[in-house]
Amino acid sequence: MHHALRLEEILLNIFGHCYSPSPINRQHVPHDLATLARTCRTFKEPALDILWTELVNLSPLVRCVPEASHRVHPGYKVGQFLVFIVKHRYRCHIKWYSFTRPLQEAEWDTIRSYARRVRSIRHCMKELNWDSVKTLFNPPTPDPMFPNLRVLCWEFVFITEIFPLMHHLAIPSLASLEISVVFGDVPPLHSFFQLYFFGDLCPNIKTFRVRMLRPRVGFDECISGLVRRWRNLQDVYCSFVSLDSSTLLHLSRMPFLTNLSFTLNAVVVDHITSSASILLFSKLRNLEIYSQPLELVSRLLPHIQLPIIESLAVYIDSCPLKHILRSHLVAVQNSCARHSLVSMQLTQTPPTSSTDQRLERYLLTLDDLRPCMVFDQLRRLDINIASTVKVTDNDLLELASACPHLEYLLINEEWGWHTAGGITPDGLLQLLQRLGSLRHVCLAIDSRGYTNISPALELARIAGAIPRIPLIVNVADSLIHPDSVEALANFFAGVMQQHANSSSCY
Repeated sequence: MHHALRLEEILLNIFGHCYSPSPINRQHVPHDLATLARTCRTFKEPALDILWTELVNLSPLVRCVPEASHRVHPGYKVGQFLVFIVKHRYRCHIKWYSFTRPLQEAEWDTIRSYARRVRSIRHCMKELNWDSVKTLFNPPTPDPMFPNLRVLCWEFVFITEIFPLMHHLAIPSLASLEISVVFGDVPPLHSFFQLYFFGDLCPNIKTFRVRMLRPRVGFDECISGLVRRWRNLQDVYCSFVSLDSSTLLHLSRMPFLTNLSFTLNAVVVDHITSSASILLFSKLRNLEIYSQPLELVSRLLPHIQLPIIESLAVYIDSCPLKHILRSHLVAVQNSCARHSLVSMQLTQTPPTSSTDQRLERYLLTLDDLRPCMVFDQLRRLDINIASTVKVTDNDLLELASACPHLEYLLINEEWGWHTAGGITPDGLLQLLQRLGSLRHVCLAIDSRGYTNISPALELARIAGAIPRIPLIVNVADSLIHPDSVEALANFFAGVMQQHANSSSCY
């Protein structure tokens, strides 16, 4: 054997290429690594370390003990707890594993020899019955079962019995914590605050993510208090959690906070705006804010400074009034650094019924969007609200001149333009020529009187003035006149010939 293959660093690098997550269910393909582990003593430890780095679920630990120690249950024969998960999450036939008797000391040693290699756990409850989960998290020794755990994703029905189990996974090495809450029964309020032990026992958390189907009273307060216990946060994803003002102040002091998402409520905005302090997020690059009315966000932004922000996304439930939209975009202009912002998104919850489609709309014009034009490095502009769009060819060309690096220009992709007009095909051609990096555009096409292709298209193709990059053109809710169908088809055929892997949506 070559002496280089005796170096663990080289073996870990080589064996790492055998670690292939499946794109469908992220389950690993362990056969090559298992073969390498059985090849020789030199390969055994590095191969096992890679093989056990990430567990999709805990069932491999049950399966690594002798056959007499576990059995397989059809998914439909397990208890109510797992039936709930099968019904709501895993609709295929699943095998469930469980212990049939108390484990002997040698069997515990076998399990621990593999558990110490685990760095990431994706699902704790999948493919394992409830009693076996409790067995694994209550080993006969006080030492943690997973002493080198770095990433924990816990998806569960929120029942009180789970908290003592989670306590066994709260170790100092944990750097990433994801809690996905599928509420079953309604737990008492004090149950939420038992999550605080993660703040006390896991001081090195850098990434924290919370997912939940529907809110519960007290949960926001619990998560806010938990976040305030960590000092090294880099990524905080609490999309449907209303973080309080003290927590936002705490996060603004994080020296390495890069990504942040949260839900905004009126109480937080009133508290922050009543104080004279400015929240400076010095390292924040990506910010997502969820709010029912846009007015809350427009009131908050003047009290926030984002010197190196790259992406700002705002999600709202109701259509803002015209003056509120303008004040919001002006607030974005004053709060965000003009040289660094590359993505701006404002999205209203898509319509769920024909009634929503008939909401009273105001005109969205270039004047409303003009504050966006100060961001000359903008690569994505996505405005999607319940408004009627009135933007002309010259308006779009002016926007393109101010933001020449746009790759995504999406206007009302879900809500539609609700106009008989729109952008003419010739105007779209000029837009493509001016925005050489454009990849995805959504706009309404004005086909009135368009019966013949303009010679400018052929001249642009011959001159190579149309960029050759993949392109998606979404024509939204354009009214295509029957007399213009053939000409439009020829126009888009001519444009798309210049692009590989391109498509137009009608």
